[in-house]
Amino acid sequence: ALETCGLRDFLPFVCRFCGKKFCQDHADAEKHSCSAQLESKGVLATICSRCGATVKWQDGQSSEAEALQQHVCPVNAKSDSAEMCPAPGCKTKMNTMNSVVCGECRSK
Repeated sequence: ALETCGLRDFLPFVCRFCGKKFCQDHADAEKHSCSAQLESKGVLATICSRCGATVKWQDGQSSEAEALQQHVCPVNAKSDSAEMCPAPGCKTKMNTMNSVVCGECRSK
């Protein structure tokens, strides 16, 4: 579909914005100067620093700060005490890397 390319592709790519067919080199909307391309990046996400939940928002309709402000942490969110090693006297925070065996005290 790109007149300047001239490449005949037997399995062309279809642009998701304009619906035209392009070779692999020009399939990306920016490569063929797609006039139907939206400026929006779609749905974006970040992690809540308080509860660890994924917070999503629609680009162009909201911002990260607004999405985090509207986010309500669940009641059963992890607390700092739940992330600590259960061994008496150990102050190591548990995470995915040491959730089975504590790296400091070797407690299971």
